[in-house]
Amino acid sequence: KATIKYNRFWDATGSEENRVIFKPSVNLGVADYFFKLNFTVDYLNAKFDQAYPVDFIPTSESDLPGESSNIILSANPNFQLLKEDLTVNVGAEVTYLSILANNYYGMDGETDGKLFVYPKVNASYKVVGDLMVAYAGAEGGLTQNSYRDFTNSNPFLSPTQFIRPTDSQYDIYVGLKGKLTNAVSYNVRGSYLNEKNKALFSSNPYTQDTDNAAYVNGNSFSVAYDDIKTISFFGELKADFSKNVAFGINGTFATYNTDLQAEAWNLPELRLGSSLDVNFSKKWFAGANVFFVGERFDFQI
Repeated sequence: KATIKYNRFWDATGSEENRVIFKPSVNLGVADYFFKLNFTVDYLNAKFDQAYPVDFIPTSESDLPGESSNIILSANPNFQLLKEDLTVNVGAEVTYLSILANNYYGMDGETDGKLFVYPKVNASYKVVGDLMVAYAGAEGGLTQNSYRDFTNSNPFLSPTQFIRPTDSQYDIYVGLKGKLTNAVSYNVRGSYLNEKNKALFSSNPYTQDTDNAAYVNGNSFSVAYDDIKTISFFGELKADFSKNVAFGINGTFATYNTDLQAEAWNLPELRLGSSLDVNFSKKWFAGANVFFVGERFDFQI
């Protein structure tokens, strides 16, 4: 099978972005063995006409407006073994990144290319049937960031960005999931994630100037990149009180180790969430979600 998606995104200040994602895949199965081969072609072209005032930016990334084109080509062969209570997936991902940039870091129509190899290994074992399933894995990948995705997460982003992909070198995790009763399920997981060029939202500088653009009044964010190592612990409980009432609660605690930035800007150590869904009839239902986000750090010049 194959899927293709095209996104065009733009704003009122001359920024525009085009992205094409093409994903063909092949699946083959013989006895207890399954083979899957996934390909990805991810092309992104981003153009920004605006630049943040140079005197107030402590980095050269926003000094000049510019255009960049990133293309990610990847192949992911994967072997799966199903044997009674054991499921094992063994694979790897080979990725090639090509960057064509204008006006960024002095690159004027220059092309930069790099090859990456990532692990794609995971396994699960039914310790006590569906009541207790142990799982573990080590996975990585190259994430194509985009202006559209950034503004979906933070609509207060200024139109003065430099878009680069995030290199998730490896995510090593181990966990336990299953059921406490027929109506209550659980999932606990611990992980260690190593990322290069992880995108962080940081407040833009503020200056009192009558000629300010609309986004230079202490009311916008920019994207800062850093190499970050994250240790996180996740826990979740889900309960079906009946066929019509479901409740869930989850929490994540994380610690961050940054390389260049003083803090992992706007990333909280603690996140809590709960949800309640009720079906009154075949046509009427209602739900509620409650979230808690812990303390975060930011800075402003």
